[in-house]
Amino acid sequence: MGILMAGDIYDKSVPAGEAVEVLDEFLTELVSRKMQLFIVSGNLRIPQRLQSNKLL
Repeated sequence: MGILMAGDIYDKSVPAGEAVEVLDEFLTELVSRKMQLFIVSGNLRIPQRLQSNKLL
């Protein structure tokens, strides 16, 4: 089983620190539960942000 996240992950090109932290906690929890995660970035994509979680 897996989760597909498609489109803009954040609503701004420079998200608030709290938004980054909440997403990181969510993704970390998914990975800890052995969930497959597929992220397709949108037009506000920032590769460094999508790759910031070391468990992904």
